[in-house]
Amino acid sequence: MFPLIEKWSKNGKLRLLEELNLNNLVMEYWNDNERKAIETAVGIISGRDAIHLDKVEILFDKYGMTFTGELCGALCSKNEMGRDWIAYKISFDDCVYHSCHELDLYSKEQKLVSSFDLVSKSDLLDSIFNKQGIGKFSNDKKYNHYILATYDYIFEIVACDFKFELD
Repeated sequence: MFPLIEKWSKNGKLRLLEELNLNNLVMEYWNDNERKAIETAVGIISGRDAIHLDKVEILFDKYGMTFTGELCGALCSKNEMGRDWIAYKISFDDCVYHSCHELDLYSKEQKLVSSFDLVSKSDLLDSIFNKQGIGKFSNDKKYNHYILATYDYIFEIVACDFKFELD
């Protein structure tokens, strides 16, 4: 049994929609987006406890964004150093979009491949660059849609590139 959904119509009257299979709705949205785990210097990072975030820095004048914190070594597929915790810094260049979601409120969490994903065929990219008057954001640059899932938050980022550094 699926929940009944209430929705306001344009004229302000309440409509009661019949049973709606929300799982199929989410699947249809995500089938249009192909995701893959990003291979880093410590391999694939995967798991709720994998990326602990200490600080987010936004550089407005450079359209940059930097994340710093620690990785759980046990949740990295190639932890050749054998360390329990590994300090990291991830910097995004030419960041034209970012959003932050509390993990428990992020409806697409189950569709993540890893804790650091690249989304190809992204609806988000299409919506950003198909708008008229985008102006300062050039279509001649190659933008990518990244998803970074930390312990408490999930970030969706559209940027040209990223740099992944370990300490």
